[in-house]
Amino acid sequence: MKQIRAFIVDDEPLARDWLRTLLAEEPGVTLAGEAGDGREAVTALKAAKPDLLFLDVHALDYLLKPFERDRFRLAMERVAVKTDGVIKLVRLADVDFIEAAGRYVTLHVGKEQHLLRETMNDFEAQLDASVFARVHRSAIVNLNRIKELQTESHGEVTIVLEGGRTLRWSRSYRERLETLLGSASSGG
Repeated sequence: MKQIRAFIVDDEPLARDWLRTLLAEEPGVTLAGEAGDGREAVTALKAAKPDLLFLDVHALDYLLKPFERDRFRLAMERVAVKTDGVIKLVRLADVDFIEAAGRYVTLHVGKEQHLLRETMNDFEAQLDASVFARVHRSAIVNLNRIKELQTESHGEVTIVLEGGRTLRWSRSYRERLETLLGSASSGG
């Protein structure tokens, strides 16, 4: 009889330990691998090619097939964030700006801040480029939250958001943002 190759994906080490224990007690089942997050799982699953997948999904929003276009768009417009043990769904439209924090990003939503285990480049790739723009190597701004642009005498530009928060607009990202904002931002 062929061994069933099982794979575990769970962000909680104790849960992975428990599943490992249960699988070890089952004849005909072998553990092909495990991962602690989705990104790690994608890479490992390609190599492991398991017959059985134990997947723990910690999300308040998910899609079950078949799904409609409207439901798909709704899911894509929100991100799940965990704060003090509570998982919240944050609408991307409510995000003022996103700031790099090492291998994490911080979502600034009004007076709230939410830390996500995601790199700036990976998170940026998931955003709607007509709504969010990189303005600095460590900042992405929601274009709908920009109140004004302040030009300094030495050519620097400061972005003022609706809530009063300011961001530096790096020269290396200026051309892309000027295109998105239109000619009003390039006038003096």
